[in-house]
Amino acid sequence: MIKLAPSILSADYAILGQQLDAITKGGADYIHLDIMDGHFVPNISFGFPIVQSLRKQSDLVFDVHLMVENPKDFVVRFAQAGADIITFHVETCANAAEVYEAINMIKASGKKAGLALRPDTALAEVLEFVPHVDMMLIMSVMPGFGGQDFIAESLGNARELREYADKLGLDLDIQMDGGINFSNVRNVLESGVNVVVVGSAILNHANICAAAKKFKYIFDGYRKNKTKTVIFANGEADDLDFFGQIAENADYIICSDGGANFAAQLGIVPHLIVGDFDSLDKDVKADYKSRQVAFAEFPIGKDSTDLELAVELALQKPSDEIVILGGYGGRVDHFLGNIQTLVMAAKANIKASLASSTTKAFIIDIFAEIPRDDYDYISLVPLEAEVSGITTTGLKYPLRSGTLHIGTTVGISNEFVDSVATVAVDSGLILAICTKAKL
Repeated sequence: MIKLAPSILSADYAILGQQLDAITKGGADYIHLDIMDGHFVPNISFGFPIVQSLRKQSDLVFDVHLMVENPKDFVVRFAQAGADIITFHVETCANAAEVYEAINMIKASGKKAGLALRPDTALAEVLEFVPHVDMMLIMSVMPGFGGQDFIAESLGNARELREYADKLGLDLDIQMDGGINFSNVRNVLESGVNVVVVGSAILNHANICAAAKKFKYIFDGYRKNKTKTVIFANGEADDLDFFGQIAENADYIICSDGGANFAAQLGIVPHLIVGDFDSLDKDVKADYKSRQVAFAEFPIGKDSTDLELAVELALQKPSDEIVILGGYGGRVDHFLGNIQTLVMAAKANIKASLASSTTKAFIIDIFAEIPRDDYDYISLVPLEAEVSGITTTGLKYPLRSGTLHIGTTVGISNEFVDSVATVAVDSGLILAICTKAKL
């Protein structure tokens, strides 16, 4: 799993608590705490009391990075202050014996041990210690200052280190710290790094929460073994072959009432069928019951739809994505109601879409990269009173103000001009609808 570790070295300490909340809401996994003593590096940052105070406000992993001489003198007190991971620099140790002593002291305190190296330290000097630590930190700037430019040569160390760890069969975290931003983070991930420290690109951003979420969105593209739930809705099937292609690699299939009729035509056996079954063909129902398919029957009511109930159940599964087929139907009121299911998923931080062979609808809450595929147009519809800070790339027409207001402004029928478009939002929810030119 790729983890985001914002560094509070770039924080505004007058509002540190607020910024910590924003980082947390943005999906941070760690808080990276840079400890500087004014000797190993020229700057002085903060010490035990700050870490101890922050520990009371956060349940995130505290990732303490000791940029200090004599790191063994600091281990016990930072462990007591609330550190979960303690990393020290190999350059602060006179010999291998001192490195092992520090590692053993960290582990004896019940914490994970990390070992860091500067860009000017050869990787070969630390390889013997790799099997004995939980994490290796590769600095991509010289330690001691925030806001420095990324040193691209550090990527080579990360690649070599990942290959070495894999060769030994080690479950090693590789962390990189220094100058990482939206432009270079993909290169960092491709080098084998799985713990990413980000300072200025998050803490100096106008919207800290949005910046953190954007990094997490990028990370999601590099995740392996993603799971997908497909829901057959009780609407219309414009292209059953398309439905079959989408469902082919699904990990879990739910049918919403009459949506099971589409699955039956494709010869697909779902895991679950949900609804009041007023639209489900009797023969299909009997066949699926004979196949031991699970049924979840709900009484007829208008306070929720069959599809909403199906999505609620899908959100209880460990799924990374939900694709709803047949959710457009032949009626506008059904489509508008089904949009609510996308909002439900977005609020649960699950990617969801209504898909057909000609149209795809999904929610953008912070950031999205949208492959053009076969689509020609994209419309952006605000779902909240005001959606602000909207920026786009890869589209023909810019938004004049960067703000959309529900009931007054929409971004209809923009055109793709690049193979991938991006849409970023500082606050609010947008419904994005991609369509083909000839429907």
